[in-house]
Amino acid sequence: MILVRKFKVAAYIVRNSGFRELLTQSKMVVVKAFANKFNPTVKDTGDILFISVSEPLLDRYRTDHMVEELKSVGMSVGKIFDYQLTPEYAKYYNSFVFYRCPWMPQFEGFFKEARRRNKALIYTLDDLVIDNRYTDKLPTVKNLSKEDLKLYNEGVVRQKKVMKNCDYFIVTTDQLAEELSRYDNFKEGFINRNAVSNEMVHYSNMAIKETVREADKIVVGYFSGTSTHNEDFQMIAPALVKLMDDNPRVYVKLAGRVDAPEEFKNHKDRIIYTPYVDWRELPFEMRKCDIILAPLTDSLCNRAKSENKWTEASLIATATVASDIGAFHKVIENNRTGVLVNNTTKDWYDGIKRLIDNDGLRLGVSINSRDFVLRNYRTIGRNAIELKAFIDKVTPEVIAFSGVNFGDVSGGNIVIKKHMDILRADGKIVYGVENMEYRKKDKWVKGNQRDDKKYDIFRINSKRSGDLVNLKISFNKFIATYWQSVDTVDKYQYMKSGFGKKLYLVQGMESEFFKETDPLRLAIYATYTNSRLQIVTISKWCQFWLKDEFGREAMYAPNGITLDNFKFKNRKLQNRKIRVLVEGNNKSENKRVDESFEIANKLDRNRFEISYLSYNSKPKKWYKIDNFYNNITSEKVGEVYRENDILIKSSVLESFSYPPIEMMATGGVAVVVKNEGNSEYIRDGENALCYEPGDVSGAVEKIETLVSDKKQFTKLAKNGRSTAESRDWNIVRGDIVNLYK
Repeated sequence: MILVRKFKVAAYIVRNSGFRELLTQSKMVVVKAFANKFNPTVKDTGDILFISVSEPLLDRYRTDHMVEELKSVGMSVGKIFDYQLTPEYAKYYNSFVFYRCPWMPQFEGFFKEARRRNKALIYTLDDLVIDNRYTDKLPTVKNLSKEDLKLYNEGVVRQKKVMKNCDYFIVTTDQLAEELSRYDNFKEGFINRNAVSNEMVHYSNMAIKETVREADKIVVGYFSGTSTHNEDFQMIAPALVKLMDDNPRVYVKLAGRVDAPEEFKNHKDRIIYTPYVDWRELPFEMRKCDIILAPLTDSLCNRAKSENKWTEASLIATATVASDIGAFHKVIENNRTGVLVNNTTKDWYDGIKRLIDNDGLRLGVSINSRDFVLRNYRTIGRNAIELKAFIDKVTPEVIAFSGVNFGDVSGGNIVIKKHMDILRADGKIVYGVENMEYRKKDKWVKGNQRDDKKYDIFRINSKRSGDLVNLKISFNKFIATYWQSVDTVDKYQYMKSGFGKKLYLVQGMESEFFKETDPLRLAIYATYTNSRLQIVTISKWCQFWLKDEFGREAMYAPNGITLDNFKFKNRKLQNRKIRVLVEGNNKSENKRVDESFEIANKLDRNRFEISYLSYNSKPKKWYKIDNFYNNITSEKVGEVYRENDILIKSSVLESFSYPPIEMMATGGVAVVVKNEGNSEYIRDGENALCYEPGDVSGAVEKIETLVSDKKQFTKLAKNGRSTAESRDWNIVRGDIVNLYK
């Protein structure tokens, strides 16, 4: 499938740009792959990515200038060409803007991935070239050969397909906005007029300083970008001939792809031809003119065009005569920033002659129009701010969780990933940021790398090939999830201006994982007093503890369970061994796994079968076990609980204790030490059995009584399942969403 996609992309490049371009692109890919093997690159990320048609003559105004606008207001922006887009790009940016891109094979996968991630998909346009109902009316299209027409129409259809896959549009004129609003796929649109870049201003200033006009001539200039403008020039040719007939000082400068009609033959010595020039040279050629002409025949497509000719002329302080239609009518103030005329020979003659005869008017229009464009058309300032505001408006809220160990299946990480799932289902853009170093010996990495595809994970410290990113995404919310990630969140600078918020999800006393003499305890305490981060929690006891110990107010949302992973199974205990499960890390003092096995070892092995589930430790030699489960995925944990009847959990310190409620969900019974991590849902004698810490004999007695009393087991199992159902993530979903508002 990948080879087929690459072949189609190669064919597209050859058809549109030639075999030489294919060789160039192939060479770049090979060199890049070779370099990455020995020196892995850092992937770029950002707020918005522009995908443009690979034709430099077209995309400067609509992509490069918008990139400059958005960078000027602090957004991180990237740009690629259409053939470079792959589905993987959907991960690295919040929003995507497409300009004149024809549909390509890999776009299917990209749009699928972008929608799964709730990314903003925006189409930008400066010409009505996205539908045959518009292009069929163009004179140049009508004159195409049958073969060329087929190829052209195919391109139009492919552009329209990209457009129809976007949800928002950014266009340059009112007419374009009106036309695109007719397509039901668009939710909203925005008018962002073609702005002038800092470079354009620079070269225009140079042209004004360096170009000297000839005093004995009045040069009237017509600059054509493409052959499609020939019809426009033919419309004004009679007026120009008459002006040249009447005034020997009038010269006509024809620049670009335009030919003088036959009627100019009597004045061929006053026709100045200039070939098409690079845009950096254009201001110098335009400045040689006293008047610039901007004719447009009156058609829907022309009314949708931008006012670029007028803005370019205004930048070099040259007066413009323009057709009084579309964008020209909208932005030009007649006889002040330009001269507007109707499309008749008389009106064009009168309008141009008025500027020829009146030096004061010509100078005033030149000065006024330059001042207006410099104040209203720059890529910096108000226009950029308004463009950013629109993109921020249509881009879903962006939330990132830092410190997540995506390979780890511990309860705390499962909670974080579930919060991410819920927020994404609520329409948010959600990222994970891992700031720890991975080692090959970390077992949990091996079995859980599939999360790399499910979640958008950015690793900012890992040295593994392909992991590192240049993280410049603006977040609405950035959440630290354990103490070592607080510093990463606290120092992160790319927050949404005005409404970015940093939070700290506290699930337990992380300081208790270290000895009293360990200086890291002080570092952990310091994170709880960091007032720059708002604290949130999923444990009631954490909420009270943070208030009592540190004076911190914490928002709370209840924890949940994925019932689909812990399906109910009715236990039949007769005529078989009772299966008892011990869960926990025996390296953690607070888990008290040794005490659980002191209890289990006292059970009659003729009546009981003992299993041990641990993610991070191995059984000690004195543990008497029949089954050991280690390094299993979170989905398979539910199967282990369903195959066992009773859970022994002796922990004295938990954030939110998952194992008891997971056993309850499957229809088993939990025998536990009641602690702050399970007190929210444990009711002794109602949905579980509790024993005092250290009372091994009491726990053994409770287990033996339980298995001999079918009614008690059934009662506890039924109530336990009800407790688990009340904690289903679908029920607490709204609380989780509100936690991050």
